[in-house]
Amino acid sequence: VVQATSRGGFASAQAAFSGSSVGVSSASAQVAAAHAAVARAEADFHKTEIDLDRAKQLRAAHAMPQDRLDAAQIAYDGSKAALAQARAQLAFAHDARRSAETRVKEAQGRLSQTAPVGPQIAAAEANAALAHARVQSAQAALDLARLQLSYTKILAPVDGWASKLVAHAGQFTA
Repeated sequence: VVQATSRGGFASAQAAFSGSSVGVSSASAQVAAAHAAVARAEADFHKTEIDLDRAKQLRAAHAMPQDRLDAAQIAYDGSKAALAQARAQLAFAHDARRSAETRVKEAQGRLSQTAPVGPQIAAAEANAALAHARVQSAQAALDLARLQLSYTKILAPVDGWASKLVAHAGQFTA
């Protein structure tokens, strides 16, 4: 049982370590994608900022209708929100990667705890051998006690009556 449990625990720990390592790779890819999304959102934000400034100048000069300034303002606000969202997703991706790295360290710890499978099995076999030896010792002690008990009975070689008793109750015989 110990052998099967130890080997199973070791295999399980190896699988958890492997899976956690893949999780770190995936989380790192998500971080890279989030960085790219932030860069794109920053570029879009910068463009809408420039467009809004230009629209304000043109509106101040009465060269543009109000609805186009409003559209530029809405585009600016949208790109600002998209940039905030991209930055939040980047922070989330960093947290996910740290979490995945922590799971790898936990899996490494479980793997190192279950790695000494051989010594665990040897210790269990030694405990089983010790228990077997104790059972044999107890059986020998029981056999000796039964033998000594048999010495306490005096048996006549033939049935009959004892007429002259040499031994009386409570006396020791040699």
